[in-house]
Order: sequence, then C-alpha cells, then structure tokens
Amino acid sequence: MMVDNSRAFLEEYYKTHFPSDRYTYHTWERVLMIENAVCTICEHEACSEEETEVLRLAALFHDVGIHVDRENHERASAAAATQFLSENSYEPAKIEQVAALILATQDNAIPKTTLEAIMKDAALSSFAADNYFEVLDGLRQEWEQFDIHHPESDEAFYTLVINLCNSNNYYTDAATLLFPKYKSNLKTLKQIRKEIRAQDADANVGKPTLNETKSGQMMIKTALRNHLDLTELADRKASTMLSINSLIITIAIPLMLPRVQDNPYLLFPIVLLLVFCVVSILFATLVTKPVKMSGLTYVSELEQGSGDLFFFGNFFNMPFETYERAMGETLFDDSKLDTMIIRDLYLSGKVLGDKYSQLRFCYMLFLVGIVASALSLVLVLSLTYQN
Repeated sequence: MMVDNSRAFLEEYYKTHFPSDRYTYHTWERVLMIENAVCTICEHEACSEEETEVLRLAALFHDVGIHVDRENHERASAAAATQFLSENSYEPAKIEQVAALILATQDNAIPKTTLEAIMKDAALSSFAADNYFEVLDGLRQEWEQFDIHHPESDEAFYTLVINLCNSNNYYTDAATLLFPKYKSNLKTLKQIRKEIRAQDADANVGKPTLNETKSGQMMIKTALRNHLDLTELADRKASTMLSINSLIITIAIPLMLPRVQDNPYLLFPIVLLLVFCVVSILFATLVTKPVKMSGLTYVSELEQGSGDLFFFGNFFNMPFETYERAMGETLFDDSKLDTMIIRDLYLSGKVLGDKYSQLRFCYMLFLVGIVASALSLVLVLSLTYQN
C-alpha cells in the first residue's frame, strides 16, 4: 500500500533531516497527528477509499519540504511528494491530486473542493490539540532556532496566535464537530494574554512616562525636529543635483556637440558625461521620491504594538471611526503612546537614512563623472594635438 510505503520512507527521512533539537514544531509526531485527523474527518464525510488515500498521502508529505524552502515549503513538499510517488509508479492523476491538496494548505489558499477543505481542516486540527500549548512552545523554540523574526514579548506572541486562530475557520461540518476544543483553546489564549497585560500594567506602575519627564519630551522633540530639518536639507541637496545635471544635459552638452564634427574623439567624453549625469538624476529623483504608503493600519498591528498612527501614510485609507477609536486608545494609554512616539522617531530615522545613502551615492556618481569626463577630455585633446 502506497500510504504504508510513504510513511516508512518519511519516518526515516524525518529522523535524518529534521533533528529534534531544531525542529520542535514540525515534527514527525505532528505529521501523524494530521494524518489521523484526515482519517477521522474522512470517516465522518463518508469519503471513498481512493479519496482517503490521496488525503493521507498529502497529510504525510505536506510539511516535508520545509527544510528545503521554509518560505514556500508547500511547493517544495508538493515537489517532493511528486518525485517519490512517481518513482514508486503511483498513478499520475492521483499524484497531481496529492500535490494540489498539499498546495491547498497554504495560508491564503481557499479550498475549492471538498477534499481540499478536508485537507485544510486537518492541517488546522492542531489548534484543537490537547497539548496545544506545548505545540505553541515548540513553534516558538523553532522560530528561535532558525532566527525567524517573531514577536519577542509574550503578549505580542499570543496576540499573533490569536489573530491566526481568528483568521482560520474550519470548512467542513465534521471538523467543527470533531475539534470543539478549538474554541476553548482560543478562549484560554485570550485569558493568558489578559493576565500578561495585567502583569505588565502592574510592572509599569511607578515607572515614569514621557508625559512625566520633561527631559525625555525635550529629547524626542529635538530629535524629531532634527529629522525634519535633515529631510528638508536632503531634498534641497537632491534638487541641487537635479538642477546642475539638467543644465549640463540641456545646455553644456548641446554646446559641445558641434565640435564633434571637427574632432570625433570628443564624442567619448561627451557621452561619458551624459551617462553619469543621467544616472545622477536618477538617484537624485529617488531621494525625493515619496515612500510607498498603504494608508492602512490593522487592529492586529496595534495590538501587537507594531502600528504607527502618527504618520498620515498609515491611516489615510482607514475609516474615521476605526482611526478615532484606535487613536483614543493610544492617547489614553501612556505606555502605548510612548511606544508609538518612539516607533515614529525610529521609522522617520530609517527613511532619513535611506535618503542620505542614496544622496551620497548620487554625489559620488556626479563627482566621478565630472573627473572621468575631464580626464577623458584632456586625453582626447592631447591625442588630437599630437596628431
């Protein structure tokens, strides 16, 4: 039976490619749990033997590619399943079906068939596991092992998990019936987050905030003012480069072109100067180019402490009621307000750093272009006089 052969192969594969000290979430035990969930749902949905078989194969292979390509592990897993099943003379039509079911477990994938819905629900069955919180600990440890960016604070981590649970619902009636602990686990998650927030609030009692420290307020205001002044200075410098290079292209170069007929060698320094001027204009334009803005800040981002409502680019597409409520919660919570002010300062500094990096490169290009053009012109004139 292909399921037995695949299970035996993958068990050995996980032992050699998924060391337990690193893969604390994507484990062989989790694979078997999802395969068992598939079997249970299939039984309630009255699936045929063939349907159950392809679903079990998809469950066994659905995470095997994560050690190859973590970002697109579903595609890597589908490719691994296709290769193994083809080498073992499995029916091509069923191989395509297995691959499609694996791809159906992608985060943003919406099931199109009953089998895809079953596969998606089975993959999410861990939300209802009895040892769900041990599974979460394993997930966090695995993220740390592979240096994957994740919320460092407990509150932010549980908020991320809660949002993940809320954004994923079961698609089959069988899953809703079989995994009722999903709701109780979610309720426990929210209770844990509530307790963490209460502890953090108690820990912050007595700590001064920006509202209470004049020196802190003065430093923040000074830093923000400096950022604004430096941004204006960078834009002025970029405008200067745009003007100078535009003048060279529109006035200086056309004045030099008639001399090319008498001395064709002059074409080289002219073209060289033109190229450097055009590239300098490009980078000067990048300095003044507005940053990309979505105009949206999601409630989940604010709950995780990663939103910024002070910059217009983060809220101009938000409904006023949502913005008013979020801003009200921020303004009346000193810790949230302090965090958002500091984040706003940091993000403006990041933008400023990018501006000055591009501006410096622009000036260096212009300098190199002028020097290279001048040297080439001297060389051309010397060769001309020698001839």
